Amino acid sequence: MRPAARSFCDRWRAGRWKNGRLLSWSRSFAATFRRGCASGGRSGWRRSAPTGGGARRELQVLPDVLAVGSDADSVRICLTLQSAQRVADALGCLLPTPRISDEIHRQAALKVPPDPLTHERESIATMLRHSRILDARIRGAAAGALVAGGKKDVVITNRLLERPGRVAIYGWHHPDGRPVQPLSIVHTDRYVDYSHGIRLVRRAMTVDGRAADLAEVLQDPVLWPLVSGEGPLKVIRY
Repeated sequence: MRPAARSFCDRWRAGRWKNGRLLSWSRSFAATFRRGCASGGRSGWRRSAPTGGGARRELQVLPDVLAVGSDADSVRICLTLQSAQRVADALGCLLPTPRISDEIHRQAALKVPPDPLTHERESIATMLRHSRILDARIRGAAAGALVAGGKKDVVITNRLLERPGRVAIYGWHHPDGRPVQPLSIVHTDRYVDYSHGIRLVRRAMTVDGRAADLAEVLQDPVLWPLVSGEGPLKVIRY
């Protein structure tokens, strides 16, 4: 995003958020469930490494990517990761891992096919246009339905240790589950374009019905496969 446009857009987004202008569905969370294996357990994720006994976890995630406005007139916002992290911190959330991104798509009630745009990818006009395309794609969906596929996720990953000052992007899944965007840290941490979405995941979660903190589970030597595909995370926030 061009510096002037990025500055304007981040000021506008921050102002709308601070003034309570998140959509009603951006204030609610949808549950995702999954049973993961532990220490050679019998059940697990499609790509999980073994971790120990069939633990069941429940996460609460935004039903769609972050947006501002009103329920009648809104726009999905593409934030710099610094702004995204501030919002996540204020709401008691983290950004997803690639594994969580995959699971959100797998469980989504509505899987939206990617809509790539190639002209002025970093402009506010393109961000608005893409949000309107997604509005048309999900028109008629039940309120609060879990929607996925329309945006790439800004994610957390240990690969950020390889190149500090980068943003990690993943997802934009086809309806069959294949991600258009493999995990990438090619862009600097100030880069934003229309395809990026902010999907918040509540830190408060459950493992086998017991309260847990997603930040702790991500770093746990036994439970990490419930939420990560790359071992315990050393990077859980930007």
